[in-house]
This record gives sequence, C-alpha cells and structure tokens, in this order.
Amino acid sequence: MANSHGACPDGIPKFFSTMVKKMTTGLNRLECLTAISEGEIDFNMLPEEFRNDRAFIMRLLEIDGAFLADIPLNFQQDKELAILSLHAGADFNLLDQSFRGDFEVMLVAIKCAGFFPERSPFAQVSLELRGDKKLAIEAIKRDAKAFQFIDKSLLSNQSFLIQSLQYNAPVFEFFPSAIQDDPEFVLNVISGGFGIDVGILEWASQKILDNKEVILEAIDRDHNSYRFASKRLKLHPAVLRLKHLNSSIKE
Repeated sequence: MANSHGACPDGIPKFFSTMVKKMTTGLNRLECLTAISEGEIDFNMLPEEFRNDRAFIMRLLEIDGAFLADIPLNFQQDKELAILSLHAGADFNLLDQSFRGDFEVMLVAIKCAGFFPERSPFAQVSLELRGDKKLAIEAIKRDAKAFQFIDKSLLSNQSFLIQSLQYNAPVFEFFPSAIQDDPEFVLNVISGGFGIDVGILEWASQKILDNKEVILEAIDRDHNSYRFASKRLKLHPAVLRLKHLNSSIKE
C-alpha cells in the first residue's frame, strides 16, 4: 500500500535519505563535519561537494580513521590519506589492497597496530616485503607470532635472528626446529653478550636441554635456569655444583 508520499514502505529509507540530503545542502563544512562525526548523518548523505573534497575528507579522517571505509575509492587509494587514517585509528583491514606492497604504509600499519595485536598486519604484507629485515623486526617487536610470516631467506641471517630475540625473546618458540636444536646457535645466543634472556630455553628442544655446555652457561647467567635442565643433567655433579654456587652468591 502506498503511503502519503506515493512510495511503498520499502521506499521509506530512500525517501528519508533524500530528505536529509536536502537538509544538509545548506550546511557549511564545519556543520557537516560535526553532524557526521556525531552520527547524525551518514557519509552518503553529505552534499556531493564535500564527498568529493579532499581537504574535507582529510579533516574527516583526522577525526576518525574508520571513515576510510565510507569515502570514495580514489580517496581510499590515496597514500597520504591511508597513512592519516591509520594514525587516526583505522583498522588495517580497511586499507586498499594495493598498499600491501607499500613499505611506508605497512610500517605505519604495523606500528599503529600496537603490541600483541590479534593479527599483525605483517601477516598480510606482499611476498616482496616479507624479506625486508626492518619491517619484519618492527612486526616481531610487537608480536612474536609475526615471525611465522617472514621470508625464508631471513632464517639464514644470524644477525636478524639474534636481533629478533633481543627485541622479543619468546619469538624463539617460532624458530624452525633445526635452529632450536642447534647447540652452537643456542650457546652463542645465551653466552654472546647479546643481553638475551636465558628464558628462551623454555622453548628449546630436549636435545638442547640435555646439552651440558648449554645448561652450565645458562645456570652461570641465572641459577634459576637449572629448571630447564634435562632429568639427566639435573643430577650431574657439575650442574649441581654450579647451581649451588650461584645460588649462594645470589643470596
């Protein structure tokens, strides 16, 4: 049944949208910004002159980056506006796909995601950027799980691996087993003066925890590392002697 405006019930939303657009036509820039930021109107209800005004869009994104989802595609693909929206709290997933391969945008996205994000933006970077050491480190600083998405070429980069552990020791959990099982690598990490927490042994293999040289070095740095030793080494005279010696010194 038609209503008094000659439109069926399912046409009512369109009718009100048209009415609101007529009402907003006379509003100035500030009034429109206030209305949309307070949820009084939707972006599509703005006068066309503002919807296509880059300066207006920029101001809108400064207020709330989430408006990135509403603006025209040409503005969504604007790098400066994308970065601005991230700084203003936009969800990374709102970004145009083209930015997955842009180092600068992805660096901002990773930093803006903060620490312990539900899913690091690094998980969605382009294949070309997964081997970028700086980008990978920035992601790993904030989320150890990001290590799972690095390019395999970085696994043979000792300085990268050590730097990853320096920034976020729990990342050792995600190292390939071949590295976790390498006593030379682990010994170098905990005894090389890198300042890496010996607590990484929590994620070490049984092969490493049964390595006397590794365990002695760990206990020498922290007598509490005795807890990581294998059952066999916990009874080893040299291990027990060093544990008791370091415990008495600490006390």
